[in-house]
Amino acid sequence: MPDKAPNTVAPPNDRILFGLLLMAAAMFIIPIRDGFAKHMTADLPVFTIAWGTYLAAALVSVPIAFRFHGRAAVRPPDCRLRPHGRCCSSPR
Repeated sequence: MPDKAPNTVAPPNDRILFGLLLMAAAMFIIPIRDGFAKHMTADLPVFTIAWGTYLAAALVSVPIAFRFHGRAAVRPPDCRLRPHGRCCSSPR
């Protein structure tokens, strides 16, 4: 019996390296962010720290999403605005 299914496609090698680099960067940044958050709890309310954390994540991730996926990152490509303001052609 073969190890792989016959229709399996291997991912390109350049994307694997990119994924590894992103994962390494995340594992480096997350503990630093947590350390800053712990340090700030002495002076700021927890809600403010949580809000700032999510704002910073959005400021980093939204430009990356637009860079790789364009407008499809926030709106499906088959979406057309209707006169009544609803998006897409899904039934109610």
